[in-house]
Amino acid sequence: MYYDENKNAVIVDGREYAPQLIDNADAYHGLQRAGAYVFELLNPYSGNSLYFLEISEEKIRLSVIVLLLYGMKACMWTMLCGLNTAKEKKTE
Repeated sequence: MYYDENKNAVIVDGREYAPQLIDNADAYHGLQRAGAYVFELLNPYSGNSLYFLEISEEKIRLSVIVLLLYGMKACMWTMLCGLNTAKEKKTE
């Protein structure tokens, strides 16, 4: 097996295999992608393992914007929990 730069193909046992563009079956598209974003927003525990993702995949570095957005979401969930607790104390 070798790559022929002139033909832009991989040669295996004399057969040429040209590059192909194939859809990623694991990627979300359309409505499924929108649902994944909504789930990510509504799940209070999403983002807990971002640090482990960074240390397990050496090439991945999350941008400051992503970290700020997850931090804002954590603050939102914390405030919602605090408001709920305050309402429960008022009704007692």
